[in-house]
Amino acid sequence: MKLGIVIGIAAKGQNVAHLVALAFAVAASANFPCVLLTLYWKRCNTGGIVLGMIVGTLTAIGLVLVSPNMTYPKLIKAAAQKVVDAVPAKESNLTADLAAATDDAAKTKTRNALVAMQKEVAIAKGNLDKFKSEETSLVGLEKPLFDLRNPGLISIPLGFLAVILGSLLYRDKRAEDMWDELYVRQNTGILAAKAAAH
Repeated sequence: MKLGIVIGIAAKGQNVAHLVALAFAVAASANFPCVLLTLYWKRCNTGGIVLGMIVGTLTAIGLVLVSPNMTYPKLIKAAAQKVVDAVPAKESNLTADLAAATDDAAKTKTRNALVAMQKEVAIAKGNLDKFKSEETSLVGLEKPLFDLRNPGLISIPLGFLAVILGSLLYRDKRAEDMWDELYVRQNTGILAAKAAAH
């Protein structure tokens, strides 16, 4: 609970929609390889499951922290400054177009473009003020190290690899001996009461 509060405070200012989606990528990286291999691979055991969950979770979290999903104040400020710098030329062009417009449709279109430009400038100035004293992301980066937005493309296969290697390195004779009984039980439900009696 306390760890969740600390992470929530540290993630202040981050895009919540991206963080929610990435939470599923982290969960998939930790759980999917373990669940799938537990169901269909006889050699899968506790050592592999523990290693797979640790590697999948840490890889997914690490890749999220260096991906484009995080907020990079320096990049945001550079883009906002570019918008603000382009305003005088853009405004003079739109004003000239408005003066030269002969019909109402062209005038309306130009006025709408001026209003849209003013909104864009307001957002840009807001970003400049918001990130005035910040230069780096949550982990101290000025730009993303990892260009993919979804860490699952790398962390899920690494989770599978970790489960396989952990299961091969950690020998669990009891798990292998019980495989046939568990396989029948999971697919048919026969002897399920026996499992509840343990």
